[in-house]
Amino acid sequence: MTAHNIAENKVLARRFIEIINKRSLPDMDELLHEDFVWNTAVAPDDGPNELRPLQSSRLKGTNLPHPKPRMNRPESMTFFAGIFGTSTEGTDAEEAFEMTDEHGHMHFDILNLTAEEDRVAVEATSTGIADPESGKVYNNFYHSLIRIRDSKVVLYKEYQDTLHVYDYVSE
Repeated sequence: MTAHNIAENKVLARRFIEIINKRSLPDMDELLHEDFVWNTAVAPDDGPNELRPLQSSRLKGTNLPHPKPRMNRPESMTFFAGIFGTSTEGTDAEEAFEMTDEHGHMHFDILNLTAEEDRVAVEATSTGIADPESGKVYNNFYHSLIRIRDSKVVLYKEYQDTLHVYDYVSE
């Protein structure tokens, strides 16, 4: 049986969120395991890496701001580069989701951390990304699972209020 340092795992999970808040691509690059996966938890871990077809006539044709539910490390680094407003040069993914300064910056606040073995559960809220044209503000609630391997983050699986996501991105 593998011994897990639960206290260290909680520190690493908190550091992951702090790196997002400070928008540091070099720190993120250092923290992520080579096998890192970002799973937006809208598709099963072992199923096809695609969104389920939307059934609502109102939501058909809408999508997440990234093309698939699970992103590998290079794809995730490109996504982080886009939301951090930094260069994506040197990454393997084709496109980055670009978050411009006019849309502000999303900030996460950790409400609770619970850990067992290699897993850390994170309850958090986010605020920010105000759209100056529409006046929309993105503030969501999250429950995330972060897995640690070799003192690095190997999985970030986020559950969030998807209705709020679609409300924010629609129209």
